[in-house]
Amino acid sequence: MYVKIFSDIIQSSIWAEDAETCKVWITMLALAQPDGLVRAMAPGISNEARVSIQKTREVLVLLESPDLEARTADNDGRRIERVDGGYMVLNYLKYREMQDEERRRELTKLRTRSWRERKH
Repeated sequence: MYVKIFSDIIQSSIWAEDAETCKVWITMLALAQPDGLVRAMAPGISNEARVSIQKTREVLVLLESPDLEARTADNDGRRIERVDGGYMVLNYLKYREMQDEERRRELTKLRTRSWRERKH
């Protein structure tokens, strides 16, 4: 699967956490299905991230908790929610839609440039 990581992630409160926390978060984003579902529990995430199970569980608690420093107020800053079969990345679709909109703008820009070049 493919996930676009927006550059502003380095300005997020998650980036202020330790490296293992960031690694678990990025791993979860990489594992997420197109709807934002991560079909894994702590042991699987731990294995994929190459982070201890104890630390992975701590990170999952952090990601499920409200974050007063989050840049968006969505879900009180919570990043994930436990669901049947794994975890849902709560703002996954929001960022996916931003990606799609960005891609549409890029394609329109390319088509316009091509049209102008052909016209001249």
